Amino acid sequence: MSVKIMTLAKYLYVVRMDVDPAVEAEFNVWYNDVHIPALLQVPGVIAAYRYKSVEGTPKFVAIYEMESPSVRTSDAWKHAVEITPRPLGVTPLNLTRNVYEQIFPTV
Repeated sequence: MSVKIMTLAKYLYVVRMDVDPAVEAEFNVWYNDVHIPALLQVPGVIAAYRYKSVEGTPKFVAIYEMESPSVRTSDAWKHAVEITPRPLGVTPLNLTRNVYEQIFPTV
């Protein structure tokens, strides 16, 4: 059996959320143009992606490829989050945050 590896990252940080439709456009601009670019500068962050659900909830997911789970607790990550506060009135709903370790294929 052949397996195609899509990423070199052994860890994923996955953030799932909904947002009030009234502020969705502002939320997407902030997330895409401010928040993710800052987090991509953090050492250990390999890549970042966002998706919108075509069925089911939550509506949005952000996926970060990371070298280690400790990237999220680094000073650089904390700083990137601090310098990119969400716009006032934009609050995620149904928010979940999980870190995943790749178990197949083994790397």
